[in-house]
Amino acid sequence: SSPDAPIMLFLDDLQWADKESLELLTSLIVDVDQLDSHQRCISFVVTYRSNEKDKNQSLVDCIESIERSNATQVTRMQLGGMDIEGTNAMIADALKLPIRLTRPLSVAVHQKTLGNPLFVKVFLTMLFEEHAISYSFKKKRWLWDMNIIHQRSMDRELAAILSEKLLSMSREVQETLTFVACFGMRIRKDVLSMASYDSEEASRILSCLKIAVKESILDEDDEYFSFPHDLIQQAAYERVHEKELRSYHFSIGLQILKKAIHTTRAEPLS
Repeated sequence: SSPDAPIMLFLDDLQWADKESLELLTSLIVDVDQLDSHQRCISFVVTYRSNEKDKNQSLVDCIESIERSNATQVTRMQLGGMDIEGTNAMIADALKLPIRLTRPLSVAVHQKTLGNPLFVKVFLTMLFEEHAISYSFKKKRWLWDMNIIHQRSMDRELAAILSEKLLSMSREVQETLTFVACFGMRIRKDVLSMASYDSEEASRILSCLKIAVKESILDEDDEYFSFPHDLIQQAAYERVHEKELRSYHFSIGLQILKKAIHTTRAEPLS
């Protein structure tokens, strides 16, 4: 790094990091004062769930060591939910209605979700599935039943809600989502064919992923299928036992290795 070419490293979900990775991170940050002044143009941005920090003692030790060090300046930011105006803007955009019409709905949703964007999305989906929000072709706009909405609760953990949604899908779609979750938060579309036994299986996997996209379990763009939130990826990944997960990873790795070896052998010698 240099003043003309500074470096920023962004590390997400540190609460899942292992001890060795956190020790390496601590060393990189704390020992920065040993670098030459022109090599210190580096910034670390890390995120973690504060409500899960205490479950990982190595993360607690990492944070305390960095904050005790005088080698670098530490700035903390606590990310909260959206305020009522932000929640209202999100809902008005989703329902294509003026914000003055959606405000009563937004106030109720904000009370249930505390403005967490993912909670808002999940809660609205639940209300739609329960017909508390529905489209009126007569009035050509979305309508909602405030009585039902006030009675609805978000007192369950979001992971449990998402797991319930996953388990309500067909077994084939569930298995495909676990397959994708083995790659992390997203998978390149061209990797699907490498990890599939043949074109028929690749087509079946693609069909299942399209269903998941339609149900808002996955997002899709030109290059990737991705989970919209790490809790959804976690719910898909942890729906099976650890022994079965090892089987998933082994099968995927073996298939990619076979394809890689076949491709290498098929390449003409120059």
